[in-house]
Amino acid sequence: MDLKNLDLVSAASAATRLDLRHPVTGKPLTYGPQDENTMYLLVIGRDSEAYRDNLRLILDKHSRRQKARPSPLSAAEAEQEGRELLAGTVTGGKVFMGGDELDVTQAVALELMAQPWIFEQVSAFAEDRSNFLLG
Repeated sequence: MDLKNLDLVSAASAATRLDLRHPVTGKPLTYGPQDENTMYLLVIGRDSEAYRDNLRLILDKHSRRQKARPSPLSAAEAEQEGRELLAGTVTGGKVFMGGDELDVTQAVALELMAQPWIFEQVSAFAEDRSNFLLG
């Protein structure tokens, strides 16, 4: 095996489709007159340069905040930063929310990350290297 063939950074930078699944039944979430459309997100992996860039931005923000105020990061702030970081792995998709089909933008992705079950699905998917690099 040639190690150059294991370029995880490049592989994780190519968005891969994650079909959203019901948090209890595990069935794909669908919508439309005959449930013909599956809700999905396009996700990049945690090894991607974009993910690492977003992580660096958050860490830099922490550093600046510590200089400006010595109080520790609140749990709510840490949770929000985690949602922002994970939302940054979502590059597109389609969902049905509030009675409308929506293209998934960064704003929509951030809103979706507030749902713990969606956060968990995206986190597990982005972390699993087999979703981005074939064996």
